[in-house]
Amino acid sequence: MQKLYESLSGRNTQKGKSFEYVLTDQLAQLMPEAQITATGSQGHSGDIRVQIGACKVLLECKNYSSTVPTKEIDKFIEDVRGAGVHIGVFVAAGVRIQTKRAVEVEVLPGSN
Repeated sequence: MQKLYESLSGRNTQKGKSFEYVLTDQLAQLMPEAQITATGSQGHSGDIRVQIGACKVLLECKNYSSTVPTKEIDKFIEDVRGAGVHIGVFVAAGVRIQTKRAVEVEVLPGSN
């Protein structure tokens, strides 16, 4: 948890990368059977890709100092549609995601 706290401070780019690293590390500890890949440096790939058996998940991690704007959500939805994944998870550290509740499930049109 200390790593998570430390990742929440600093400059935006540094904070974002630290948050991604901490989440990747935490996921690996919680799900040792999963294949977890940091994809933040690849275009249109989210920040973290998780595969457990046949289930593929794309995560987008934001560590902003203010509300995450709608354009980031729209970009993530396009990334999810193009990534061939089953589930997309958008995570924001300590701030709101514009137009969304703290926890919200959304089924995209055309998804199974």
